[in-house]
Amino acid sequence: MPTQPPLLLLAGMAQSGRYWDRFRPWLDGFHLITPDNRETGEAGPCPEGFTIEDLAADALAAVDRELGGAFTVVGHSMGGMIAQALAFEVPERIERLVLVSTRPGRSHEVPIDPSVLAPPAGLTLPDDPADAPRAIRAAYYEKYMAPGEASRKIAREEAERAHGNSAELEGLMRQIMAMSVWEPGAELRGLDTDIAVVHGDLDSLVPYGNGEIVARLAGVPLVTLHGVGHMVPWEAPDELAEVIRGLQ
Repeated sequence: MPTQPPLLLLAGMAQSGRYWDRFRPWLDGFHLITPDNRETGEAGPCPEGFTIEDLAADALAAVDRELGGAFTVVGHSMGGMIAQALAFEVPERIERLVLVSTRPGRSHEVPIDPSVLAPPAGLTLPDDPADAPRAIRAAYYEKYMAPGEASRKIAREEAERAHGNSAELEGLMRQIMAMSVWEPGAELRGLDTDIAVVHGDLDSLVPYGNGEIVARLAGVPLVTLHGVGHMVPWEAPDELAEVIRGLQ
């Protein structure tokens, strides 16, 4: 059994557990569990489809393969929806719930502007078709972060890291379908656990209003990260680590 406090990290849409690799240095002292969601990494395709609750069950199974008892869970974007479903399913297991850049469920959420999903302006594809997936992924990563050279550099590095283990188009669509129909099975305010809600005020992929709603439903103040886009673990690792450690 691990002696360090267990921390389950749930990645967002299209991302495998490797999404958290950049953030790992800020989590020294935790026993990290970073499962691959269906359609990514070692989890592989799931053509029959699935629900957010299915992904929550997968995450719990990943925890139980390593340890028993209670743990902290951090969910980013789609991972935040999975984290909520997991907390509703096994509230007695969740010591702390940290919801980052996520949504409150179909009936409450602030919808996305469809233009946000359009190809980034100025996207040019490389001459070698084999390099196109990396270029497209990097362009979208950059689009969803705060503008600047730092975001551009992170986007290129993370597109390379994600190559070969993130969701392909069909799998991405199945993840989107699961998110589009998800409704919480209970109320966050009714959970007997410590909850933190974090959102960047420049988030275009999951509009900031969603963070306000999640925080209101949980009955907690929203931790607003000013000048930060959607990719909070990459853009604001210091601030997020403080929240996880209960310092904010």
